[in-house]
Amino acid sequence: MTLTGQPATATGVLWSVKSIPLARHFLAALDQVVVSGTAFLSTVLVGRWSGPSELGRYKVVISGLGTLLALQSALILLPYAIQRHRKMRAPAENAGIALLQNTILAGVVTAALGLAAALTLVAGADPKLSWLMFALVLAAPFALQREFSRYYAFAHLHVAKALMLDLAVAASQIAALGWLRWTDRLSAFGACAVLGGACALASAVWLYQERANFILTSGHLREVTTDTWTLARWFCAGQIAYSVQCYASYWLLPLLLGMTQTGVYAACEAVASLANPLVTAFRNLLTPRSVLAFKDGGYARLRRQAMRDALLLAGGMSIFCLVIFAGGEAILRLLFHKTESTGAGHAVTVLAVAMMASAVGSPASYALASMERPRATVAATSLGAIVTVITLCIFSSQWGLPGAAYGFLAGSVVASVARWAAFLTVSARSAAHRNQLGGSRFCPGTEARGLRVE
Repeated sequence: MTLTGQPATATGVLWSVKSIPLARHFLAALDQVVVSGTAFLSTVLVGRWSGPSELGRYKVVISGLGTLLALQSALILLPYAIQRHRKMRAPAENAGIALLQNTILAGVVTAALGLAAALTLVAGADPKLSWLMFALVLAAPFALQREFSRYYAFAHLHVAKALMLDLAVAASQIAALGWLRWTDRLSAFGACAVLGGACALASAVWLYQERANFILTSGHLREVTTDTWTLARWFCAGQIAYSVQCYASYWLLPLLLGMTQTGVYAACEAVASLANPLVTAFRNLLTPRSVLAFKDGGYARLRRQAMRDALLLAGGMSIFCLVIFAGGEAILRLLFHKTESTGAGHAVTVLAVAMMASAVGSPASYALASMERPRATVAATSLGAIVTVITLCIFSSQWGLPGAAYGFLAGSVVASVARWAAFLTVSARSAAHRNQLGGSRFCPGTEARGLRVE
C-alpha cells in the first residue's frame, strides 16, 4: 500500500471493494467484530488459563486503559474528526497537530502512571498492585497510539486500513497469549504486556506508512488545543461519567469482594456482552440517522426515529436476554471452567438485562447529540454513574456477586431513563420555543440563543 492512498498490487481487490459505500459499511462492521472479538477472546483465554484472580487483575488494568482511551477520544479524536475540514491550515498540518497532542497525552499518562507505580512499590504496598500499575504503564502509550491510528483511518473513511491495523493487533495479541500459555508464563501482567506490544508493533508500521500525511509542527499547537477545549470539555465530562458507570465494578469489587470474585464478575460480564458487536454496529448508524431525521423533520421526526431505534434495540436484546436466561450459566462454564461461584448464573442474566437497558437509552443520547445538547447527556450519564457506585457498594456488600450485578443494573436503568427524560424534555421545550417564534426553521444548537434562519 502506498502512502498516497493508492492501492498496491497485492491489495488492489480490497481497495476496489472499499470504494463501494455498502462494502465500506460492511468493513466497518467487520472491524468492530474483530476488535470486540479480540477483547472477548483475550478475556476468555486469561480467565481459562490463569484463573479468576488473574482475570480480575487483568480486567482492573483494562478498565483503567478504557478510561484513558475515553479521555483520549474526548480531548483529541472527536475534536479532530469534527474540525479537520477547517481551511485555516493544511490537512496534513491538522493531522500533525493531533498526532503531537496524542504523543503529549501518552507521555503525560506514562509519566504519571510510572510515578504512581514507583511510589506504591517504595511505600511497601501489595506488590501485585504495583505490578498492575507497571503493566498499565507498558500498555497505555501504545494503546493510545493504536486508537489514534484507527480513529484517523475512520475519520478519513479509510476503513480497510483500520481493519488491517486491527487484524494485525489481533493476530499478534492472540499468538503471544498462546505462547505465554505454552511456556506457562501467562498472567495478568503478561497479558497486558502482550497487548501493549501488539499495539506498538502495528502502530509503528502504520506510522511509517502514513508518515507523508503528517506535518509535525508545534507552531499552532497551543492555539488549536485552546480552540478544541471549548468543544472537548463537554465530551470529556461525559466520557468521565460514562467510564465511572462502566468500570466502577472493577474499581470497587476488589475492595468489597476480593480479586477472585472480581474475576468471576468479569467472566459473567464477558458472557453478558456477547451481543456487543451487533449492538455497537447498530449504534454506529444512530448518529447519521438522528441527524438526518432532525434535518428533514425537526423534533417530531427525531422523536419518532429515536423511539423506533429504541424498540429495535429492545426487541433484539430481549431475545438475547432470553438466550442468556436459558443457557448463560452453561456458556459461562464452557468458556471459564475455573470461575464457578455461587450466583454466577444469576449474575450473568442480570448483567445481560443491564446491557439491554443501556442499549435502549442509546437512541436518546445520540438524538441529544444531533441537537447539540451535550450538557443534558452529561447530566444523565453522571446520574447513572452516581447510582451505580452507590448501589454497587450497598448491594454487593449484602448479596455478593449477584448484588454487584444488580448494582450495575440499577445504574444502567437510571442512566437510560434519565437520557430519555432529558431528550423528551429538551425536544418538547425547543419545539414549543420554535412555535412561539412563528414556526421558523432553526439551525441545530441555535434555539437557546434565539438565532433564526428564515
